[in-house]
Amino acid sequence: MSHWICDWDDRVWSVGRILLLSMALLCGAAVLGPVVGGAGLSSIALADDDDGDGDDDGGGTGGGGGGGDDGGPAAAPDLSRDGTGGDDFSADDQCFEEALLLPPWLRRCGRPRDVVPARPRGSVRAAVPGAAPPRLNAVEPPNAIPREIIVYRASPAQIAALQGRGFVVIARATVAGHALLRLRVPDGETTAGGLRLARQVAPDAIVDFNHVYRPAQASCDTPVCRQRRAIKWPEPPDECRVAAVMAMIDTTIDLTVPALQGQQIEVINGVSKGRALASSSHATAIASLLVGRNDAAVPGLLPRSRVIAIQAFHRSSSGEDIADTFDIAAALDTASRRGARVVNMSLTGPNNKVLADSVRETIAGDTVVIAAAGNLGPTGPVVYPAGYEAVIAVTAVGDDLRVYRGANRGSFIDFAAPGVNVQVVSAKVATRFESGTSFAAPFVTAALAAARSRNGAASTTDLVAALRLQVTDLGRPGRDPVFGWGLVQVQDICR
Repeated sequence: MSHWICDWDDRVWSVGRILLLSMALLCGAAVLGPVVGGAGLSSIALADDDDGDGDDDGGGTGGGGGGGDDGGPAAAPDLSRDGTGGDDFSADDQCFEEALLLPPWLRRCGRPRDVVPARPRGSVRAAVPGAAPPRLNAVEPPNAIPREIIVYRASPAQIAALQGRGFVVIARATVAGHALLRLRVPDGETTAGGLRLARQVAPDAIVDFNHVYRPAQASCDTPVCRQRRAIKWPEPPDECRVAAVMAMIDTTIDLTVPALQGQQIEVINGVSKGRALASSSHATAIASLLVGRNDAAVPGLLPRSRVIAIQAFHRSSSGEDIADTFDIAAALDTASRRGARVVNMSLTGPNNKVLADSVRETIAGDTVVIAAAGNLGPTGPVVYPAGYEAVIAVTAVGDDLRVYRGANRGSFIDFAAPGVNVQVVSAKVATRFESGTSFAAPFVTAALAAARSRNGAASTTDLVAALRLQVTDLGRPGRDPVFGWGLVQVQDICR
């Protein structure tokens, strides 16, 4: 092209210069249009897309494919029509002509293309604030009350000066004849910034963070503490001081174990004559969970309460601990006659018309019955008495708040409570660990017994409704067949 221009004579060259100037003006307008209009509009559309679908998820017609969050860095918007980056001539020819014909401010070649990065999918656009709040340092001093400082031995003039700088007096005392102040730092200041400012205003005073101190004892991390912490029950050595009355229908109890010695336990033998008593392992564990001594290896939930323990299980000819409908129905009647308005039944079995009627009669006297939900697995059949509508069915969860793998599931489940690796008292060894819904039921029994003791006029319906309002929902929102209404929470019951 340059050789072709150089062969012209002067006259032709003058005409050519006019033509070239015209071409420059035309090309400048053509180039300026895409730069100002095309690139800007393309970037805005990509950044403002709300999945319409020009986003970077590869599912739309905009910046999809490999760009953005899902496939590497977002590509610059393509300003060309045919994908070559320009018009119908090659990039080299275009750059040569731009260098020859256009002033630098109109040239596209050699200039980096401005790329507006795609907004990550799911990001939130910040609103334009009227007035930005002061930026605070998120890092606060450890073991100190945030936004508070202590000022000691400041003069009245210095105290007035501090207040004039925005400090607020929270509390004031006199120690050794000098003023001791708790101050809130000025709005917009960090705790550390407030400390520096106070030291400048009152250089003669003693100024420091308002540090906190704790009892010099190790935090409890035993299974007992973790399980009680999960339901907000007082952790040892603290105790729930409520004095309630409960009944439990179970096996034989060994009252010689240290955890039960001296506790308020009335044992009633409800086994039919001629039958051998069952072993004491199960009932001893349940009783110790309910009312074991607070100084025992496994403190009870309600160590100051009274339990009416009705022995309804006997040893079968095959050596199995069982209870039949006859003895269970009689035990329920005994519990009602003895004035127990909360009954724990950590036992399961089939539906039975006599058992159903006995439960109905017990509940009709405004007694709440709590039962284990069963350990037959997620697909196991409904077990009873937990399956009866008015009975409170309790499932078991572990420290991780996952349901016990052997627990039954179904619409009859009401509440969840700790029931995996529960530490209990044993007659043969000091303690042992048990899992199952039998060991979850006492947590709900104790909660309802304490609530009933504190509010004797409340009906069973009211007590259960109040407990339901305090749960931690672990499954689907609301009641579900795995956790029922959720994990019981008893933070206000023992106060």
